[in-house]
Amino acid sequence: VSNNTIKRYSSKELNEYSYENLRSQLGSLSNELDPFYVTGFSDAESSFMIDVSKRKNNWSAAARFQINLHVEDLPLLEKFKAFFGGIGSITVNGGMACLRVSKISDIINVIIPHFEHYPLQSAKSVDFYLWKSCAMLIKNKDHLTEKGMHQIIFLKSALNKGLPDNLKVAFPTVTSLARPAYNVPSADLNPQWVSGFIEGDGSFTVYLEPKTRYVNLRIIVGLNERELPLIQKILEFFKGAGRINIDSKRGMVYY
Repeated sequence: VSNNTIKRYSSKELNEYSYENLRSQLGSLSNELDPFYVTGFSDAESSFMIDVSKRKNNWSAAARFQINLHVEDLPLLEKFKAFFGGIGSITVNGGMACLRVSKISDIINVIIPHFEHYPLQSAKSVDFYLWKSCAMLIKNKDHLTEKGMHQIIFLKSALNKGLPDNLKVAFPTVTSLARPAYNVPSADLNPQWVSGFIEGDGSFTVYLEPKTRYVNLRIIVGLNERELPLIQKILEFFKGAGRINIDSKRGMVYY
């Protein structure tokens, strides 16, 4: 697969992996992913997106859920696809693989119910709330009306990185929504959620002290400083082992 070509996941060889090799690797994984693990990993690696485009003279909107991983993680990505009942599609672009779910019925009937039953814990929960509201408007075909499209643009203005310049120009009368505050859930973290989240956002490092020759093993999780309450909950989950560092200049907080 060339770097400029996107192909659907098939039985053809993919970089160093063939489809059969990937299938054999799947056998080494558990048959089913734990739903809390799925949410934890999604907190770290997934995206909740609203695509707005213009066709001829009409604007349209579509909801999309996706997970991007390195091509070496294709076996895991296929496990996610299987967990959600086989919905969506896996595509490959160079060294990256992506699971996308964009059919509105799949989003309404599968993706949204999962995250309602197994809630996101990070600030991504705010994005999910906004995204879900947009998806419901699309399901009800409100996006086909001017009022409904304006509501979607209003919600999208607080989603992820906000509105691109072309939409600001196209919808000058739509005010921007202040991003809702993030409040970490009060319930204890589920161990499977912690495993999924750290697999997505965590780093495991080995550091050799030059003078003493001591070996330091570290696990690091870095988040935006607004997610300090979640970092504190991760510290509590590990019974106070470790410490929290705040980098005010970068706006980051680390466990």
